[in-house]
Amino acid sequence: MTSSLKKRLLCLLTAMTLFVVACDQSPNESNGSPSPSGSTTPQIATNWDASVADSAQLIDVLPDSTLAYIRLPTLWGLLAAPKSGALASALGSDANRETVMALQARIPGMMEAEFGDFAALISLLLETLRSPLEIALVGEGPQPLEADLVIEARLALESVEELNALLGRYASPNSPFQQLQQASDDAPGQLLLGLIPMFYHFDADSQRVRMVGGMSAGPENFDQARAWAANNASPLKQREQTIDDSGQGLMVWTDGTRLMPTLEQMASPEDLVELRELGLLGLEEFALAYGSQSGKARLSLVARGDSGPLWDYGLAAPGSSTVPISGDVDYVAGWVMPDHDWIETVWRAASDEADEQIKDIDGMAMEVTGTDLAGWINAFAGRWTLIGDDSGNVMVHEPTEPAAWTNLIDGLSERFEVRQTEVRAQGQTLRHLVIPGLAMPDMLPEASDMQQQVTRFVAERMMAIGTHVHWMEDDQGRRLLASVPQVLRDRITLAGEESVADWLSSTGVAHERAALFGAIEIDDAPRRNYYSYLTLLQALGDILETDVDLHAFPSAHELGMADQGSVGVEVHYADGTLGLGLLFENHPGDVIYSGAGGLTGIAVVGILAAIAIPAY
Repeated sequence: MTSSLKKRLLCLLTAMTLFVVACDQSPNESNGSPSPSGSTTPQIATNWDASVADSAQLIDVLPDSTLAYIRLPTLWGLLAAPKSGALASALGSDANRETVMALQARIPGMMEAEFGDFAALISLLLETLRSPLEIALVGEGPQPLEADLVIEARLALESVEELNALLGRYASPNSPFQQLQQASDDAPGQLLLGLIPMFYHFDADSQRVRMVGGMSAGPENFDQARAWAANNASPLKQREQTIDDSGQGLMVWTDGTRLMPTLEQMASPEDLVELRELGLLGLEEFALAYGSQSGKARLSLVARGDSGPLWDYGLAAPGSSTVPISGDVDYVAGWVMPDHDWIETVWRAASDEADEQIKDIDGMAMEVTGTDLAGWINAFAGRWTLIGDDSGNVMVHEPTEPAAWTNLIDGLSERFEVRQTEVRAQGQTLRHLVIPGLAMPDMLPEASDMQQQVTRFVAERMMAIGTHVHWMEDDQGRRLLASVPQVLRDRITLAGEESVADWLSSTGVAHERAALFGAIEIDDAPRRNYYSYLTLLQALGDILETDVDLHAFPSAHELGMADQGSVGVEVHYADGTLGLGLLFENHPGDVIYSGAGGLTGIAVVGILAAIAIPAY
């Protein structure tokens, strides 16, 4: 294989690995922190060595005065570190640890032969760096430039002398990067990054280097940083536990209350007016992460703020759904429909002519249907959940105003030919709501021959097809709607102990405060993920010219892997918080494994989003 081809293959495989493989649980045992849905991360029994790929640790001690934080993951943390999900036992095995160590050991020699002067830098990123690279701005002042820059990572080095030699390799008196003083076991070293002085220290026991610097940083800043203690109550740490508790994934976080004033000084007066009207200047926190939460790979985006349209009109959180599940679940998807008061409030804030517009539409609705606008909106307000399980497909409505639905049907029945019948079955009242089809023969052309007569007859009969809704109300006041009554009867018969909240929690979806949510089941996702991982290890072995013995790894059956996985989505808009979460069993490629049934579920979620999001 030529040198050029090997370089290209290595770059391509690295990129594929970063995309395909989950960035999940850290090598250490999970801390069992609560997930947004109330579940806890299961503990992992693993033989993993943290020196192969360690988790982030700077975030554990950063003080409340942190302005911003960035965590850049490593290849081995993404690729091989054990996770609390379906691959926990596989990635925590001796075979996995030994294989990864062999691949890591081969990288420096391969890089030296292939990349010459660039070998040290590539080896630093792919082999020497053994934990995420953590970068933070810490300081009490309002200006980011006044804050200290703090950097920490674990390196595959045994002594401070090795670190001094590594830094000296990149330092030059004529370059922006200079090594002014080498570190010792007792005293920090000093670097110069452009005009910024940086102090550094290496702990040989933990193999961690910490650098502290800034425009006005001195040795006392470094001493303060070394004295930081665990701070699990910091806003940064609290946010991490809701979007990426693995310590291995990508994470970006900022304190908006301190950074927005600086950005405000940089904006033009015209831009400031628009930003202030939207409420963007009221941003208090922003976070982006691709990591894991409670054993599921997760892509998260969170923005929290105050004072402005973006933050003031959040929907009421509906809470956990106690709707029972009937047997096995294929998918669950739902959204929250706001009530009339919320819509009217937003309407008046968005339009100066809202009063007149509301009056016109309200009068039209009353004239045509006999029910005003508030009656129509409130009849459908509440959480709607579509469930596909062993009973079939059913839509569940948890109303915010239960009487509005009945009033709407009664009003339509008086004015139109809408009718409703009832039967008793299995101790429940099953209702059949019929909305007649259209009868407009005058709109169809007269028939002059047999062909036109047949066409007219077919058109009339098709237009006569009505809408049929079979529904019942349970003892919690929820309405269950289906296309045929058999679905409702089976739900009564097959109802079990598991609820919608239980099932969504197992998929990682936090629906309690979500305006839009959904999850689908995927057959054989854990097995497919595991064997894809082994295939990647085999390919890495070929590129690095290292034998990978896959026979040492157990099979999916031997590991007792679950038969199903899941993918999910959640959109939050409540209490001044905007949030988006995309959840996977291991990585976005899980969607490919979903098959026809899963793709149907994805289509359902997409349709719900198309309906619900414009409504907001």
